[in-house]
Amino acid sequence: MPADLTADAFETHLGSEFTVIDGDASIVMKLAAVQRAPKRTHGERTEPFSLVFSAPQGTAWPQRMYTFEHPALGSTVIFVVPIGPGDDHVMLYEAVFN
Repeated sequence: MPADLTADAFETHLGSEFTVIDGDASIVMKLAAVQRAPKRTHGERTEPFSLVFSAPQGTAWPQRMYTFEHPALGSTVIFVVPIGPGDDHVMLYEAVFN
């Protein structure tokens, strides 16, 4: 993941759609939340954060790396974990950047 993709960069696109690709299959996920963790003075990422994406309910993609495409942010590979169903009939997935 490019270092310039930060919590700030994602917050600008809250609610926008990402095309998530797995081989020949793809789905659209919306960026539902950007959650910041406490800043640190050491490590590769001094401002850790997590992203929560929502997908249509019934989506059952396992935890692993997928290609995420966005018109403004470009294409990058992100590891996501399904975290369960959310309100409004969606399935939630989380990516942690630690």
